[in-house]
Amino acid sequence: MDTIGALTDVLKEVKTDTGDGKAINIVTDEIEEKDVAIQMLAVFIDEVGVGVYDFIQPMSEVLLSMTQFTANDSIRSTCASSLPGLIKAMK
Repeated sequence: MDTIGALTDVLKEVKTDTGDGKAINIVTDEIEEKDVAIQMLAVFIDEVGVGVYDFIQPMSEVLLSMTQFTANDSIRSTCASSLPGLIKAMK
């Protein structure tokens, strides 16, 4: 029986650069759910403000790591746009 690789393993194998300088955006249900979750986290950070102070370090690590997500532009931009809210909460 053949084993099926996890989606993350498959995404690591997918090349998002076609060689001619054009990037390919991969859109799956899982990636869309990730994007919505990051958007919800950004709204939560903005609304709660200083209440997320104790969680700034782990949230910033996750968001910063996702800015390097090569499979989808939307994930990268959503993560980058949520970082100012963390800075405001820390300030």
